[in-house]
Amino acid sequence: METFFVSTPLCPQRSAPSDASEMVNQLLFGELVEVLDQQKQWRKVRSCVDSYEGWADMKMLEKWKLDKATYFQSIQRSSLPLSRTDLGQYIPLGAFIHPNFKGLHAVPCESLELEDFIHLFMSAPYLWGGKSVLGVDCSGLTQLALAFQGVALKRDASLQAQQGDTIDFIEQVKTGDLAFFDNEEGEIIHVGIVEMRDDACNIIHASGEVRRDALDHQGIFNRSTKSYSHQLRIIKRYL
Repeated sequence: METFFVSTPLCPQRSAPSDASEMVNQLLFGELVEVLDQQKQWRKVRSCVDSYEGWADMKMLEKWKLDKATYFQSIQRSSLPLSRTDLGQYIPLGAFIHPNFKGLHAVPCESLELEDFIHLFMSAPYLWGGKSVLGVDCSGLTQLALAFQGVALKRDASLQAQQGDTIDFIEQVKTGDLAFFDNEEGEIIHVGIVEMRDDACNIIHASGEVRRDALDHQGIFNRSTKSYSHQLRIIKRYL
């Protein structure tokens, strides 16, 4: 199975091999993918980071020849919202930096504290499938945030809810827990990061934008509309 790496700052992963198809995810610079299928210039790829599958344009990928295990032992994640490389690219927070990538030595790669991460993403616009400060969805936000804490989450909220340890009572929550929300059919449709601040229980989530709202046993209380927007289903701990 051929392995490629993402050579552009962001690479859309689409539901079908067409520019007109829905973007279901974004792959970050330096992310390794395995090719599962191909149609003309399109490749169906599976991320080596979270196993997410979708179609990518071959123009955004380059062949990777080194051992994958060695690669993952040596990579770090960029830790600025947008980092300018010596090659003139602006790569997003969370992009994968490897010593063999020339011109990237000046990019900071230290890990981020969760509070610092939240600060960087506040007010970032909502984008379905997005995974950067230029646009992010709810599960993209939580996946990136926990990646900097050393936790490997799946891409979609419904899959993230299957990981971690269940917190039985909201009085037991801590900053960094994830809260999941469902619809009338019981399907997980939303996720956010719990933040304890000034003895108040908050939720940081991507809904229109990345915002801070109140969280209680019922769900998310939107501070702008003064009403509940999401129904709480379960809280999970990963850290």
